[in-house]
Amino acid sequence: MQIRKDFGDSNYRTEVVIGQILSIQRDSLDIANKRIIKLMHDSGNIKTVLPDQPILKVSDDATDKGLRFIKFEDNVNHYRINFVSFDGGSCCYKLKISGVVLDSTLGQLTYKGPIKNMLDETDNLAKYESTAWAFMINNTHPYDWLYVWVRGTYGDRDGTHNYHIDQVYYNRKGANTFGTVGTSIRSNVLYLVHRFEKD
Repeated sequence: MQIRKDFGDSNYRTEVVIGQILSIQRDSLDIANKRIIKLMHDSGNIKTVLPDQPILKVSDDATDKGLRFIKFEDNVNHYRINFVSFDGGSCCYKLKISGVVLDSTLGQLTYKGPIKNMLDETDNLAKYESTAWAFMINNTHPYDWLYVWVRGTYGDRDGTHNYHIDQVYYNRKGANTFGTVGTSIRSNVLYLVHRFEKD
């Protein structure tokens, strides 16, 4: 072998030289396991991770449910919705929120209209800061399940990047439980909202 001839019989020296040769080809020598490792330098696979990239969502904190039933009064159900800017500060909100209920009498989804959004383009939230507001849903058709579709865009505090939110949340009034919905319910909620609202 030419390397041994040039640099002697030392295994260590041989491995060092092989390692140097491989590094020129952007490979590496794993001496312990006696194998060559191909180092990947594909710029197309490099992902840029932005520090403090904001994730706006309805809070899922167990102590402060993001979508909470508050009370029933004068044939109206009162709710509170709580948004949090996770991982980074956010601003410049362009959101739409719509309400749909599962009618207990008819056993079908009923459109309840847009829900006033209290976050607008002039607002901003610091990292992990939250904001909440109350809204009402009439009880003309008795129901237990409320579905709220939140969609739109928001930006980071620098105003350099835009992000999207598109999520359907539920509140089960009787147990006052909260979460996100599965694919089939989501599709039905979106279909119903699209029949009444133009995005």
